[in-house]
Amino acid sequence: MKRVARFAGRLALLCLVTMAALWAAWQLWPPKLQPGGPFDRVDIELPAYEWYDAGAVDANGDGKLDLLSINHSHVQGLFLGDGAGGFKESLDKLGLSQEPAFPGIEDSKEAPDRAADGMYIFWQHGTLVLESVGRHTPMSGYLDIPGEVSIPGTGRAAAARMGNDGITRVEFNSQDSTILHLRPRASSVPIHVRLSRETDLDRVFIGRLRIQPTSYEFTIHLRDRHGAAWADVNGDGHPDAYITRGGLSGKMASMPGRYSDEFLVSLVDGGYTERASEAGFQKKACPGRQVAWVDYNNDGRLDLYIVCGRRGEAFPNQLYEQGPDLRFRDVATEYGLDFPSLGAFAWIDVEQDGDQDLIWADLEGIWLYRNESPGFEAEQVQEWWVPYVHKIACADFDSDGDIDALVASATGNALLVNDSGRLLGESPSSLGLPSRAKTATWLDYDNDGLLDLYAWPQGIHLQQSDGNFKSTGIARVRSPFWWFVNARAIWFDADTDGDQDLLVMQRFVPRQLQRAWPAAFPFSADLYLNGGATKNHWLQIDLIGPPGNASAIGATVAVSTGHGNLQTFQVGQFDGAHFSQGHHRLYVGLGKAERVDTLTIRWPDGSRSVLEDVPVDRLIRVGAD
Repeated sequence: MKRVARFAGRLALLCLVTMAALWAAWQLWPPKLQPGGPFDRVDIELPAYEWYDAGAVDANGDGKLDLLSINHSHVQGLFLGDGAGGFKESLDKLGLSQEPAFPGIEDSKEAPDRAADGMYIFWQHGTLVLESVGRHTPMSGYLDIPGEVSIPGTGRAAAARMGNDGITRVEFNSQDSTILHLRPRASSVPIHVRLSRETDLDRVFIGRLRIQPTSYEFTIHLRDRHGAAWADVNGDGHPDAYITRGGLSGKMASMPGRYSDEFLVSLVDGGYTERASEAGFQKKACPGRQVAWVDYNNDGRLDLYIVCGRRGEAFPNQLYEQGPDLRFRDVATEYGLDFPSLGAFAWIDVEQDGDQDLIWADLEGIWLYRNESPGFEAEQVQEWWVPYVHKIACADFDSDGDIDALVASATGNALLVNDSGRLLGESPSSLGLPSRAKTATWLDYDNDGLLDLYAWPQGIHLQQSDGNFKSTGIARVRSPFWWFVNARAIWFDADTDGDQDLLVMQRFVPRQLQRAWPAAFPFSADLYLNGGATKNHWLQIDLIGPPGNASAIGATVAVSTGHGNLQTFQVGQFDGAHFSQGHHRLYVGLGKAERVDTLTIRWPDGSRSVLEDVPVDRLIRVGAD
């Protein structure tokens, strides 16, 4: 017994020492970005509660880049940029809220101001709250909620009953100050609200913006947004957005109610109209993740590719081909692109033959699907096993005229070097690149004409003149706890000064850590402006394509500054988002070159434009002939 007691004591001491060591390490090396270099943090209140993706996009078509964050059913963010590093929150103003009738209904950490007497309905921490404030404030009616609903601690104020149709009716009735907490099995479902006729609508407030309903019956619907693809699809000169939503944790097919992604088509007088079902998009219970526009068949109309994979469940990917009159049909099965596994994709012109090929990476390998119109030919590029593919970053990093790729995974990166149309696997470490990462982006950080790589958590790796890379430690995370953090990193020129700035978002996994101890495990969303690492020259390019593909998605640009220095770019390679698309600008570092000798554009339809003797240190917009 004494031996057992001694062992137990030593084990307890070891546990205490281990916990103390971990706590000390946490204090010394918290998983926070160390910007280093010439970066200055910008004070911008990005929504960081339960975020899912982030990206740069010119959402209002004014030529200035904006910031977008996608956060499941929680508070979203769309910040319009002023071109000088300033941003203004404008999601609700642009009509891009999840429930247009009630902007501000999204789930939030904070409750709305309830200073006035009345009835308040809002989401907070995954709970739908109904609260009456003030004496003699009646609150009665019912809600119809798809699926099961729990109502903790309600007493006699509410009762719930599920019907044969799977809809739970929650009836509530209170005459004085009362708080009801409703916890639906799924929050991102359409909830129908019916208030009694005795209710004073002037004293009913919905969401954090306290919007007042105009009817006793209305619906509130969170959308569980995942990825957003932006492009001017209808040719009116304003960007449209396709936003994928989750599949109710794989249970959508068995849940009552109608569900769809959002196809937000711009209106001439401002705002958007939702046209997903009208345009032919079908949800098919797809738990949509990554999404991107592509003109895969070169007919001048943008098509749409959506990843639907979910671990352990088969939800085939979708390829929606656009026909006349803004109508779409899913052709993924016809072309063998309906992969049911969880993965990531990139559309690039591997062979430089004018059409878009698909790189697909999932848990078991990397494949190239060559576009041999009217079909695709599959070839496995590399066999591997990883639990999760975070991202595929594409660029002509070796300046040989074709597009290469790096597949980022926390358990092992894969570098695919394009050799005249063949993707060859090469060890990243052989070139000085990180062997694993949770996100990665190609950029010319110092504008010297050589593409560099940013990887999280390792930071910036500068390319040397011999083609190898050197770690700088700039914008890195030093903590050994980076495994417990998920990250997004977006590079874009926020202040239009020629160098790229960094938006980085971090959250801990599992998310329950942050919900339970938000002070110790905070969400973070930070924007760092680059003060300028060098005095090298630069050029930024926005291509303006014809109606139907105004962002010129799929176009390539070759930039020559003489002396054999040739750089090749493809529209979209600097996007940076994991699941979204919309950052179509091209960034060209020019080193000491004071002019661009030749700029050659190959448009998606195969035509070419050549510009000569182009001035530098500016943003130019080039339209198709």
